[in-house]
Amino acid sequence: MEKLEKEILVLLIFAETFASIRDEVSEKNAGIVADELKNMIVKSWVVPVKDNESESGFIFDSDNMNSFKYRITAAGIDALEKVGFKR
Repeated sequence: MEKLEKEILVLLIFAETFASIRDEVSEKNAGIVADELKNMIVKSWVVPVKDNESESGFIFDSDNMNSFKYRITAAGIDALEKVGFKR
């Protein structure tokens, strides 16, 4: 697991905005942070949510990252635990 992946996943125990994620991680290039977040969505480590809803019954627009909040999934927690992160 890459350093940036771990930084992002740790932040997402509660749903966070893209702006908040960008502000909290060491990588300051928004494009790199967005790409990493998209990759983690593909891996099912992260799920986009609208207004803290638990269900994702909407179309995710990856060109508009600021329209969503992001939350870690059970698979994301498992990935963190595999690299030694403790809850």
